[in-house]
Amino acid sequence: MNSIEASIVMVLHAEGRWAHPAVVTALKAIERARDAGIDAELVLVLDRPDDATLRYTERYRRQERVRLVAVDFGDVGMARNEGIARSLGRWVSVMTPMHRMDEHWVVNAVCMLHKSSAERIARPEYLVVLGARHWVQRLIASHDAEFPTGSLLVTHVYRTGFCCAPQPVFEKFRYPAAREPMEAETIDWYWTCETLACGIGHVVVPQTVLFVHDSEGVSVENRSVDNHSALLQTSRLFDANTWKSVVG
Repeated sequence: MNSIEASIVMVLHAEGRWAHPAVVTALKAIERARDAGIDAELVLVLDRPDDATLRYTERYRRQERVRLVAVDFGDVGMARNEGIARSLGRWVSVMTPMHRMDEHWVVNAVCMLHKSSAERIARPEYLVVLGARHWVQRLIASHDAEFPTGSLLVTHVYRTGFCCAPQPVFEKFRYPAAREPMEAETIDWYWTCETLACGIGHVVVPQTVLFVHDSEGVSVENRSVDNHSALLQTSRLFDANTWKSVVG
């Protein structure tokens, strides 16, 4: 009988050992979850991985609570969908090799979502970007009066795709395919808009932080801040009636 309650899904392509810091933080969060009585797993999705990535991930092939899933999409959205579909946990966290997860994330996010009477998506309270540019942002829950709904027209207000949600949410709202190179960096923006359009609230887990390693300063986080991004796939959030009901 499956005892896994929480899963962490990360897609790898050609990161090699560069993915190690992200993997280590995920494993630490799994340890903390186990200490709290929550059985968790890490699902590494290998999407057309290069040799360096295969060599790096081989060490985890027999490690407890780590599973390697091989796919052939060449697309981060499709690969992520497959990894989520194969995950065993009721609660799923999504991260990328750029992310450094708070060791208490799984415990705190699962506990918060478990107490909610409605489907919700959990986000960290603080986002810290390190690399070519450094900045800190405090994230705001979508139901908060200060939530910048209008900004969704021009930027992804949560900046990253890092989140935790019940698996059925991911089943209802699948990530789109990245049809153009830049669109791979906007699928999280689109996904956020789609969930909000259908009434799925985004909540902030108090006293949690996500570190994002952006050595070249070219991630979607910085593009959004500089207003150089464009949402290439239109979300139903921007349908006139839906937008009016959300904005008020």
